[in-house]
Amino acid sequence: MIGLADCNSFFASCETVFRPDLRGKAVVVLSNNDGIIVALSKEAKALGIRRGDALFKIQQAIERNNVYVFSSNYTLYQDLSERIVAILRGYVNSVEPYSIDESFFRVPDFASKAEAQSFALNLHKRLYRETGMRISIGLARTKTLAKAANQLGKKMGGACVLMAEDERQALQSIEVADVWGIGYRRLDLLARLGVRTAWDYACLSDEFLKRKFAITGLSTALELRGKPAIVSESSNRLSFASGISFSEVKDTREKMDEAVACICGVLSDKLQRSDRIASTFGLLLQTSRFGEDYICSYYEVGFTRQTSYLPNLIRAARLCLDRLFVTGKPYKSARAMAGGLIRTKGREWDLEDVLGLRDRVEAQDRMGSAVSSIQRRYGRKILGPAAALLGLKIELTSRQYLSPCYTTSWESLPLVH
Repeated sequence: MIGLADCNSFFASCETVFRPDLRGKAVVVLSNNDGIIVALSKEAKALGIRRGDALFKIQQAIERNNVYVFSSNYTLYQDLSERIVAILRGYVNSVEPYSIDESFFRVPDFASKAEAQSFALNLHKRLYRETGMRISIGLARTKTLAKAANQLGKKMGGACVLMAEDERQALQSIEVADVWGIGYRRLDLLARLGVRTAWDYACLSDEFLKRKFAITGLSTALELRGKPAIVSESSNRLSFASGISFSEVKDTREKMDEAVACICGVLSDKLQRSDRIASTFGLLLQTSRFGEDYICSYYEVGFTRQTSYLPNLIRAARLCLDRLFVTGKPYKSARAMAGGLIRTKGREWDLEDVLGLRDRVEAQDRMGSAVSSIQRRYGRKILGPAAALLGLKIELTSRQYLSPCYTTSWESLPLVH
């Protein structure tokens, strides 16, 4: 069977796990520069607060209802996510992280539903006991059905199992808009066709689905029918991106060089962690959408040899900046993208590569891996490119409500008196 472990209100839960006084309280987490609400607890949702609300527009409601506000603390969130995955690997087989708060996994088929339900509920309790976070468990025959089971599990004590005989009744209770893989653009057409539930969608013909929604739409229906049709997301990853909105505009090349180097550091680490190398590098620069003479420019360069080596990414970024950057313009955001990804071991070599180039490239791979490993253990500040002045990407943003990095900083360890 395929399972899904999904952390409930993940960002908000991360903020409360070291603050037991906030459990049961309304909590919201803000985007970069403390602009909009990106995550919130169920108590905050009950107050009518919604994801995407601008903080300044609901500031009075926040104060009136004693809502606790936090800036995004991605260092904390990522570390807790990795700890949850590590714990999960100790109990189940073949864990596949899907996002920062979700992981698919596989377990052997169970002899009975009661046995499967007992396993799912025990796993839910174990994860809570070892992390302090509520993590819902769903078990079913496919990933899409596991998503549906997880959704139902949130209402059933934290765990739900969908056996083949349960699927029809369960899918009839789930609105089609809540099905994983059904984009909002399809909803109008589905409504006109009278497709209201997940079961209605599963009953559509293969020919119609391929004609109207292509292979992805058909794959979703097959999954709802209990036929695995979605391959590992990570195995098909074709690109990575790292971007940020600055707390202060960057209007000089020196400031922008430093900022982009910080962004490239995150991008390089993503490539290292996934054992990928990039064929292309692209850079997007933007000024404020609300200012005069709005600028949104993009440029892309290719690598002679695929790479994840940070100095190579920074050199590519500077080539892009040579084409894009206009001195004096108040740039508000930058986004770097690595494309054409392949596995590091999949790199191809030409005959000319025997002339020392292969040794140099492989030495860069080893260096990049070593740097990434050191940063993960001791923090990004301990080692980094001179171009970034040992700055961090997150330091380019405004974080007025930032919580401590409880799990990655000795200075932030909670004190017991």
